[in-house]
Amino acid sequence: MNPQDLLPETQPPNPHQSKTRTVWIVLFWSLPFVLALGQAMVMWRLVDRIAYEEMSESVRNPYWLAHRTLYDRGSTNVSWYAFLLGLYKIFGFHLHLTRWARLALHVLSMTSTAWLLKRLLGMRRAVIPLCALALSPTLLYFNAMQAQFGLELQLLPFGIVLLVSFPCARLARGLVLQAAFWSLAMVASLAYPAFGLLLPALGIVYLVGVRQFCAHRHWAIYAVSLLIGGLAFVLPFAGFAAFLRDPSILYRGAFRGGSGGLNTNLTFILANLSRTFRELLQKGESYYFTDLPQVEFSGRLAAISAGLAILASALAVRQRKLRLLLGLAWLTILTTLAVSAMATNLPGLRRQTPALGAFYVLYALAWREFGPGRIRTWLVRALAVGLLLLPLHHLYVLPENAARIRGDGFPPLGDKPVAYLQELTARATRESIQLRCPSPSDFRCRYPEVFAAVAGACQWNHLHCQPIQGYDPKTNSLIPLSTDLWETNYFSH
Repeated sequence: MNPQDLLPETQPPNPHQSKTRTVWIVLFWSLPFVLALGQAMVMWRLVDRIAYEEMSESVRNPYWLAHRTLYDRGSTNVSWYAFLLGLYKIFGFHLHLTRWARLALHVLSMTSTAWLLKRLLGMRRAVIPLCALALSPTLLYFNAMQAQFGLELQLLPFGIVLLVSFPCARLARGLVLQAAFWSLAMVASLAYPAFGLLLPALGIVYLVGVRQFCAHRHWAIYAVSLLIGGLAFVLPFAGFAAFLRDPSILYRGAFRGGSGGLNTNLTFILANLSRTFRELLQKGESYYFTDLPQVEFSGRLAAISAGLAILASALAVRQRKLRLLLGLAWLTILTTLAVSAMATNLPGLRRQTPALGAFYVLYALAWREFGPGRIRTWLVRALAVGLLLLPLHHLYVLPENAARIRGDGFPPLGDKPVAYLQELTARATRESIQLRCPSPSDFRCRYPEVFAAVAGACQWNHLHCQPIQGYDPKTNSLIPLSTDLWETNYFSH
């Protein structure tokens, strides 16, 4: 579980070696910031676009949470809403603040990943797997969105850092790290339910770590560890439930996401799996994944490189310390594909990114076998070049993806959503805003999202605004809008 660093200093380095190592250290820890430029390129293309899911998950639902309620049982990603609500209260509201928050989170996540890869592979050998993951077309696309798609992989490295840090820590610090991990696990699951697909593998790592942590301590420490972990896991959920005026929506919708029920029909499952492989190898077809020109393994060379990584990673079974990591990666892949393939409501790759993260674990293990430091036979050189094709593919398709990604629009806000909302908010400071539409829930109108954006901007930017009114077809008149109208189902969702 704690593979040793593969670049130990077996003897005092001479001054020249020290300088070289210093240069490597600076370059390596600069990589997450340099690689984040790829994420910024994709985000910049979407800077004046916003989709319905982004409006609902980054604007409407945080506004509802600010009023201690939830919009519906499909809007229960409460820790994500709480995070955004905190940002709006600190920095003020801007329509695309969430996008830049995800960019900052991307840098922090890749820095944590770099630390983990350094422990597993050594500094020099960790560079290529880090580049491959950081430039993943799928993750760059999802990370650029203001919805929480792909968020579980941004949060995962923080959890793993805690897991690999606590076994050798002192008693008090080790217990704190365990509590922090399980709290993060619940927070991440409440931010995006796909994180739950990672819990079986993470739970196994935790149990192995607890065994090591308690190896030379009294047996009661084992029970205390499990108790603290369990309480830390439950408390965030209990806290959100206590905060909400009506927690029943959270009970019914938490961890469910929008997937609906599960269908165990074999034909249905195979159709979903077939779509998954097409979305990895050919083109996007599913909900909010049709706008990426070049997907993860598009093109023969990238597909061959990915297949080579999967096959070569099996060589890790020769080393006892790496068998657990190899097995957990496959456990995550199989669990993710099996569960997500049964999702009945709008299945797609956005719910299967844990499997993609596990693939990059396999890629790192494969690169460990053929990367720098191995005997340079012609076969090893050829296999190393084959593995290099994947990050080179990601880098090659990045400009095309960044140039052609446009994102779905949100009709009620028009083609320039930032300018439109700024105009509405400015008007609201002078006069009452009147939203008129035959049906408040009509997708061309969508009162909840527009109302939340204007009311939220007034509240979080400390503006004195007039009431926002909406047309009510039941009374054929304008009425003041509030979250209560949807809570009581006066307006349909």
